[in-house]
Amino acid sequence: MQSARGRAFRSLFPRLQPHAGVRSRLHRNTEAIVLQERERHRIADRLRDGPAQVLANLLMEMRSLLYLMDGETFDIEALRPALENMLGEMEEGLQDLRKIIEDLYPPFLFRELGLIPWLKNLALRYREEHHLDVDVQVMEDLPPLAPEVESVLRRVIQEAMRNVVQHAQATRVVVRLYRDDVDRLVLEVEDNGLGLDVQRAYRTYTALQTKETFGLLMMEEWTRLVDGELKIIGNTGKGTLVRLCIPRGWRKKVKRENHGSE
Repeated sequence: MQSARGRAFRSLFPRLQPHAGVRSRLHRNTEAIVLQERERHRIADRLRDGPAQVLANLLMEMRSLLYLMDGETFDIEALRPALENMLGEMEEGLQDLRKIIEDLYPPFLFRELGLIPWLKNLALRYREEHHLDVDVQVMEDLPPLAPEVESVLRRVIQEAMRNVVQHAQATRVVVRLYRDDVDRLVLEVEDNGLGLDVQRAYRTYTALQTKETFGLLMMEEWTRLVDGELKIIGNTGKGTLVRLCIPRGWRKKVKRENHGSE
């Protein structure tokens, strides 16, 4: 026979269970923390293999120059090729560092004007730096996007474009952003490159944890933060399509002013 105290405790117990919305937020926060940690590891790898390696090389080259300058037959003109080479390394390292900073923190254009102006500027930059024809197609009457959705779209676009440059050997990329017939927000990044063998890439990541396939996992985890769906379709010799669909919650919430009755 149940005691009065036991019945009272059990009657209170359901109230102690986390609400579904709370559990969802906790799970999403946990995913965000894991994602941030993985991103830190990747940024550390990029700093080590890029700017840090450049600085190490420059340090060795400068020590060699100082050693030559201490010689009795020092010819300053003979150092010109080495100095020009060092200057090129410094410019390359600075460019890599700027790209890493942009990944860590949204650029001014994105923060002040939003996703679309940033995307158009990104297309111009890829044309200039990589001779890549980037066609941006954005639906004209697209509603304003939620800030967290814009941030995820920016990261997915950045990663997809980085993969195109590093692996696809493409000459053309089309970036589409639109609302489909069932009111989903859709992002597509499609290239005409070699085509990605998606299953092989995932098997490689699972077996070797390679940095080349790490970006695919990052895109998936960013997508989950906004309850989206990510598909990567690769056709050998015919290019790759990255498609991100967000079924709900992608519109920017409009604050309504509460006017009192006169």
